[in-house]
Amino acid sequence: DVGKDMDEHISIQRVMPAFRVNFADGASVTLSDDEEKMRKELDSLEIDGYDKYRRYMEMADINLDAGLPLFIEQDWEKGLPVLPKFLINALLHWPLKSHHDQLGEFFESDRMKALFSFQDLYIGLSPYTAPGVFSLLQSIELTNGIYYPIGGFAKIAEKMKTLCEDMGVKIHYDTSVSQIQADPSTRRVQGVRYNHHPSEGEEEEEEKKKKKKKNAEEEAEKNSMSQKKSHDNQLFSADVIVSNADLPYTEMELLRETPETMRDGFEQREKKFKYSSSVVSICWAVKKRYDTALAHHSIFLSDKYRSSWDNVFEPTDRPDLVFPDDYKDFNFYVHAPSRTDPSCCPSNHDSIMVLVPAPPLAEEGGSLEDIRDAEERLKAKAREAVIKRFEDAGMTDFRSSIVDESIRGPLEWKQLFNLRRGSVFGIAHPMDQLSLFRPSPEHPKLKNLFSVGASTRPGNGVPLVLVGAEQVARSILAREDELGAKPAT
Repeated sequence: DVGKDMDEHISIQRVMPAFRVNFADGASVTLSDDEEKMRKELDSLEIDGYDKYRRYMEMADINLDAGLPLFIEQDWEKGLPVLPKFLINALLHWPLKSHHDQLGEFFESDRMKALFSFQDLYIGLSPYTAPGVFSLLQSIELTNGIYYPIGGFAKIAEKMKTLCEDMGVKIHYDTSVSQIQADPSTRRVQGVRYNHHPSEGEEEEEEKKKKKKKNAEEEAEKNSMSQKKSHDNQLFSADVIVSNADLPYTEMELLRETPETMRDGFEQREKKFKYSSSVVSICWAVKKRYDTALAHHSIFLSDKYRSSWDNVFEPTDRPDLVFPDDYKDFNFYVHAPSRTDPSCCPSNHDSIMVLVPAPPLAEEGGSLEDIRDAEERLKAKAREAVIKRFEDAGMTDFRSSIVDESIRGPLEWKQLFNLRRGSVFGIAHPMDQLSLFRPSPEHPKLKNLFSVGASTRPGNGVPLVLVGAEQVARSILAREDELGAKPAT
């Protein structure tokens, strides 16, 4: 839309195979577009497993073909031609029953059901509560394919930043927004209050200039403090504001000085929200390769599939107590991008990221110190479970091959990114928070305030968040006069 082709700036490569799925007893299945291999793999799990899989994917493809334009992109012109097929499909396989129950219409074995429902983790839901319409996730990955940006997602952000700056966009670094300022009399937001936090390099350069100018350490220190204060609580005026902070944080923190009447009773509505899971994320740098054990994307599943999900979604201030004691009872996802992108780590080394589902935090609970202690036990438990599953999968000497690691839990996700309850996927997608029942990206009272991200429509996960951001951008551009938006100078 701005005359730039991202394909000229980002290299995208298809990931093959799509997944390797590992079960607790050591068995594994590789999902790919190789029909012969897939038939052999799936028929080993269930009689006529591959043929049942094809019938399931036909249903999933219809959900995607109709669900994307009708319920996600809200493009009726594109969606109406496929609506009749979707309605017939819905009568045969009701899309709002649980995903697990819908899978039961096609498969008999628990492993086949698990194989095509673990993707619900991407949106922070259990297969037993996720609506069946999310079979479209399997269609996206197994029909359309999985693609990876060489250099990782950070490369996309880096290139977008460069393109924005080339077009004259000014990006404020080391700056945090403390408030969205609103005018109740006009039902408009006026701008944002922000605090600038000079980086170490900026502070050093600033200090040198002041010392040179004043030639006195006391005077330089005095001016330094004055300069820092001048950066605090500044107002940046704006005709339109788009907040990409988590929606509850925007409403309950950034708008906290706005009268309750202008916030449409958000605090009361928020108490009824159902939140997605959190995660324990583990990043490892490893001085050994494990190509035979890990694909680019790997899933490790418990054989106690249902019970392994039971305690992942109920908020708690003691997540360490609800984690299973048996290391084989964990479900988790593993990303090993060097299979597709050799640039992500040195030769004969591995770069591995693991996501272990964890419960969101309770808002009322123990002291912060107690929650921190519980989180440390949670992280240690998750780390040990993953390493033991890796060792069972033939990843010998993994523990001793770890060069560096970083582990983050629900409390850290909450504090670092202002995520309510530490829920990394935002509010969940049960029936009453799906599609039009989900919070609108347009503020109900403040007409020039918009929100994007996981907790607004159309939903969470990178594809849906990007679709939502595009919809908001198009809406603003189409309503410039109504919103009072003026071109930047």
